[in-house]
This record gives sequence, C-alpha cells and structure tokens, in this order.
Amino acid sequence: MSSQKRLSLWPLPGGVENYFDNLLRCLDFVDKNKPDRLTLRRWFIDTYKLSGQKVMDGYIHVVEEELGLIVEVNGKLSLTDDGKTVLQGKDKMTVFEVLNRRIIGVGEILALLKDRPNTLNELHSLLLSKLTGHGVRWGTKAQTNWRVGWLRSLDMITKSGRTLTLTELGKSKLTKIGEVVEPPHIPEEEPTSVIERKEEQMTHNRLRELIAELGKLEGKFAEVEYPIDNLRLDVVWKTIRAGNPKWVFEIQLFGNFFEALTKLKHAWDLWNSKPFLVTTSNYIEQAKQLIEGSFHEMRNDARLVEWKKMRALYEHSKKSSEIKEEIRL
Repeated sequence: MSSQKRLSLWPLPGGVENYFDNLLRCLDFVDKNKPDRLTLRRWFIDTYKLSGQKVMDGYIHVVEEELGLIVEVNGKLSLTDDGKTVLQGKDKMTVFEVLNRRIIGVGEILALLKDRPNTLNELHSLLLSKLTGHGVRWGTKAQTNWRVGWLRSLDMITKSGRTLTLTELGKSKLTKIGEVVEPPHIPEEEPTSVIERKEEQMTHNRLRELIAELGKLEGKFAEVEYPIDNLRLDVVWKTIRAGNPKWVFEIQLFGNFFEALTKLKHAWDLWNSKPFLVTTSNYIEQAKQLIEGSFHEMRNDARLVEWKKMRALYEHSKKSSEIKEEIRL
C-alpha cells in the first residue's frame, strides 16, 4: 500500500454504535465463506435489510479499500493480515490503529478534542484548518461526521447533546500516538507553494467549463452539473439535445474517488454512457485500483485521463476550429 493516507472514509450499516460489531460480522462471514463480490453484496442486503447496489458496494469499499481488511484474489474475497488480526483479537484499539494508519483526520480529531469538547461544526472547521495543504476539500461535514462515528463506535469519543468529548480510552490513545499526528505523504509532483495549491484548487471549475466547451467544439451538446438521481455529474456530452448522455465526465483532482466513480458507474448502468474520470497523474494509480476492485464491472469502459491531456486536447481543438473558420472550411 502507498504511504499516502486516504482522504475519504465511509460508514457501515447499523448506526454509529454498531460500526465495530458489524465490521466483525462482515469479516467473520468473509473468513468462513470466501465469497465472491456478488455473494458479499447479497449478505449485506439480507443481513441489514437494505437495497441498492451502490450502497452495498459502498460498504464493501469501506472494508476492502479504506480499511484494507479484505482482498479479492481470483474472484474470491478473503481476509488480509490486518483483517485476520482484527477478527482474531476483536479489539477496538486494533481497528483504531488501522484507521489512524490509513485514513487522514482520525488521530487529528483526538488531538483537537484534547483541550476541550467541541460541537461537530466546530470540530469540522478545526479539522479542515489542520489538514490545509493535504488535498482535503470536503464540501460538507459528512467526512468529519463519519470519522467521529467510527471513533464513537470504538469508545474513544462520547456525544452528549451536540457536544463531543474524549473518553478516558481516547485520552490514553492520544497519549500514545502523541499530540502531533503524522501527516500524509504528499507526492513530489503535487504543488507545495500556497500559490500553486490555490491554482490547483481552482482548476476543477476551469476544467469543467473547458470540457464542456471541448464538447461543443466536437459538435456535441454539452451540459455541466447534469442531474442523475439526487447527484450531479460534472459534465456530459450528448449527440442530440433531448437524448441521454453518451459521454460523462467527473473531475476529481483530490479526495473522494469512490463518490466520483459511483456517479460514473450509475451513468454507465443507466444510460450505457462512456465514463471518464479526469484526475491528476498522482492519483491515476489510486483510481485504477478502485476500478479494478469495487468498480470492476466497468473496468473495460472506464477512461482515466490526466487533466493536462484534456487541456491539451481542448487547446488543439480550439486552434483547429479557429483555423477552419479563418479559411472558411
């Protein structure tokens, strides 16, 4: 696994108080049955009376990709070494160690609650400030809330009304990990100056408009923020204005690739669209691992594109269009 910590963390079913117990139930099922992905999906549906393939794949993604406790080999899922350790020990602190090692913002929350209790809103603002410069661009409090949920499930944080407080167990673990939690590894290619980071953060909106304009240059009907159920795709291209999107684009320069790929997968299922994930060179490998795992059904159709190539294609197409117009071709 890469030394870079993951930016996203999702919940498990059953409510905050049951994340840990339901994680053990999942690991026990995988250990005893060595299921394929479809069988594990069905287990989640039958066990928790849930519906929706995307939701089930999200839960599998938590255990497989975010926690790294199961792995798929030759179509069958089994426990990793960490998974075996968690299942055998049934120890909440072991799960915390996994979370703190793999997910950014977990140990940091304990450190932020050391001096005084905070509400979720306060904690979210403090956490975003603490993680400035590490590619964190959470638009809502969901990611902070899910981290808090996991820590509550592990008996390290307690909630009274709107107030979050460290438990004695949380304080003891904070003492062991230290007040300064090791930051995630930042790839050398990623911009480090404030100006470069600001420019990179602005690129999402510029790219969205650029890809839409590229579609128009290519003779397509392009739309931005295109609705799909209760979500929105960054850009879609259509061959006819009233038709379904034939090409769909999600721009993900940082963070939650699972959410972006979920939207692309839904468009692929619903409209048989061609899915494009536009990202940075640093994250293409990470996205590729997700497509080979949780989104393997569309791995032959999904396109992973480095964003600079989209910009280059736009500039080439625009120049070509200007020359054609100049010579009246």
